[in-house]
Amino acid sequence: MESSSNCATARIHVAKRLLSIEEAGLFIASSILLSHGIRPCTIAVVRLHRTWIIAPSWSIRQFRPDEDSRTGWIKAVLRGKKLGAMLTPIEATIEEALNSIGVRPQREQLCIAEEKPPTLRALEAAAKAALEGKQIIYATKRECSKAPTLGAPAPIAPAIVNIAADRLQAGLSPAPGFPRGKAPLQGRRLVPREGDEEKGSLLKRGM
Repeated sequence: MESSSNCATARIHVAKRLLSIEEAGLFIASSILLSHGIRPCTIAVVRLHRTWIIAPSWSIRQFRPDEDSRTGWIKAVLRGKKLGAMLTPIEATIEEALNSIGVRPQREQLCIAEEKPPTLRALEAAAKAALEGKQIIYATKRECSKAPTLGAPAPIAPAIVNIAADRLQAGLSPAPGFPRGKAPLQGRRLVPREGDEEKGSLLKRGM
């Protein structure tokens, strides 16, 4: 079984705002799932009530992508069933929780706001942060003032960032249709390629 010691760098996705059980399950799925299984070296952190749920991809068990299974898994974890996730009180810092599972995140974080239209600058910044092992915090514009904006709701945003990071790691533009190194990234909006379906097309291609 994979462990944190096998990960030189872990991608860390944190949903800062309070999520519903359904949203929390979707956030974890979009953080750690691939179309053919579990994404290695990835951690999802979600907040439910007064509890953080830490879900490392190398230890979680019985997590499936459909909504009923995701919701059932979250409820089972909250009841104390050992499914490879960790529960910690909201008073603890994310760093303390990650340290307890052997992960030493970088001090620098990247806060991504959900509300505004997405830009290539924001997507590239998030992709680089994921590859560097920084915590990516998905929050509201108020909580992420002067931060890049991804323009995608927190539950699905990690999948978009993961796909962009995979592309960047392969030497490609983080978003299809935007050649790397061409014109400044600042303010360039992400426009789906012809035939794509809204901004969710990135998610659909990668899951």
